[in-house]
Amino acid sequence: MNFKLTIAIPTYNRSEILGDNLKKIFSIVDKNIQIVVSDNYSSDNTEHICRKFLVFNNFKYTKNNKNIGYDLNILNCINNSLGDYIWFLADDDVITKSIYEQVLSAISDDNLAGLLIDAKVIDPDTNRIIHNSLSHSDIDRDVVVDEAVLVDNFKWSTLISSQVIRRKDIGINHLDNAAGTVFIQLPLFWNSCFGKKIKLISSEKIIKHDVLTNNFGSSTASIWLWNLISVSHIMVGNGISKRAM
Repeated sequence: MNFKLTIAIPTYNRSEILGDNLKKIFSIVDKNIQIVVSDNYSSDNTEHICRKFLVFNNFKYTKNNKNIGYDLNILNCINNSLGDYIWFLADDDVITKSIYEQVLSAISDDNLAGLLIDAKVIDPDTNRIIHNSLSHSDIDRDVVVDEAVLVDNFKWSTLISSQVIRRKDIGINHLDNAAGTVFIQLPLFWNSCFGKKIKLISSEKIIKHDVLTNNFGSSTASIWLWNLISVSHIMVGNGISKRAM
């Protein structure tokens, strides 16, 4: 079956959150949209939860035979996706019907290489808004990706749920060297879309759940920054100008 869009969800040991999110997604999407879950060898009841959704012909569930890490599980999502476009979605990030409809409208233009969708960050325990906008904008616009566009949007593109990519433009052969950084989504998106037209969507926002206390210790922050720098070097090595980094 041909799909215009695949919503691809990497997951690991968050069965309850995933199950609730799948219910929301299936209440929104049409049956001609593929939903893929790539389970990174969860030890909880993720498989049991996902098998309940196999009654839907547009749902695919795969479970790795070992934990291959976050980054390679992202690539596994690509290998199991059939849509012309792939929307990568974290298992705890929430989409609305209006965002979904906006994405479908945008990708009806086959000239788009991808989309970046803004997000609002909310504390799930208190419903307090931590950030109103990761992009700091409310304006939707089409842009051709060059160094300036990459620099202006690099930070909020770290959120994998913001990314929709035209599948035919993805080259996964050059991404293995980003495995282990937990930022494989950066070279995945920017290398696939560089020099091509994308749409930036900020009028509607994904709900990203996070907590104010998740400010990381100095050791964790150092690892995060080092991994981000490592991915930046990988992107330069794959043809993105150093000036953009």
